Amino acid sequence: MRKICFTSVCTADSYSYYIPLFVYTVKRAYPDAGVKIFVKGSLNETVKKALELIPYDGWDVKENCFKEYPSKQSITNSLRFLSSSKNYNGYDYVFVRDIDFLIFYHKTTHERFFVKRMKKLPYFGVRGPYRKPRRAYVNRGGWKGSFTRVAGGTFVFKNPQWFDRTKKMIAHYRHNLKRNIPDNDDNNMPASYREYDEVMLFRIIKGSGMPAPSKKGKSVYGYTVPKRYRDVHLGDFNKEKHGYRRLVKRVAVENLKNFVKMEKKDVTWRKIRFMMSGKNSKIRECLRRLRKHARRRLASSCLSEEETAAKQ
Repeated sequence: MRKICFTSVCTADSYSYYIPLFVYTVKRAYPDAGVKIFVKGSLNETVKKALELIPYDGWDVKENCFKEYPSKQSITNSLRFLSSSKNYNGYDYVFVRDIDFLIFYHKTTHERFFVKRMKKLPYFGVRGPYRKPRRAYVNRGGWKGSFTRVAGGTFVFKNPQWFDRTKKMIAHYRHNLKRNIPDNDDNNMPASYREYDEVMLFRIIKGSGMPAPSKKGKSVYGYTVPKRYRDVHLGDFNKEKHGYRRLVKRVAVENLKNFVKMEKKDVTWRKIRFMMSGKNSKIRECLRRLRKHARRRLASSCLSEEETAAKQ
């Protein structure tokens, strides 16, 4: 049995080009882990050819999923939390990630780190921001109360215990999203704002009778997510993104070293990266900025280490 499965949901548009990068880095880091990607639509030939280069087993990319749901990015983001236990048969834990992440190996694996911090709950998640981004048309009081957010990019749950506890709430939100029925908590149509999936996740947890994280960046038991387990979020290297310069600093030096090593020595990675960046300019630019940022940070880190050694 493979104990943990990394999963994500994405549309078959520009986001599909992230799929080979995600699958390859997960399997490269943890060959025994599973990967399941659910795609809303059909993959193009370039993505399929890149997936054929992945020299590992234990991964699956399912096309034409969730046909009954409206085609909207925020709805697609929400669907990653509305799956069913049967999709993860054979796995004890499921790690939900955004599709534009690169995953790297750590001695204390992702599985061991997050599962230990679940304690008595069937999930691990941390609270999202209180105020930003401001969306007065959604809520004037910020992201609190029924609009509290649970970060969707790093969410781990136990299978099937999570589904046993959340069965009714998952069915409720599946029904709402299919039929564009407003939540009981507000007058907004389902997925009418980008953060809807994280608000929905909070409401699923609370509606299922479980405690939800209350302090920003912390789990129910007060745990945070260290930089190294945040991996590398390529979306943070999108210069158009609000707070770009602050976001790129969240990448751990350890992960930058792993990325540079992969760029230099991994031929398969370079082939896949070349194919995807050639078709998606955003991926190309984000990877270019990541390489540039890695050179700067690692050079600065070496200088700091040399200065410390000289003082000693």
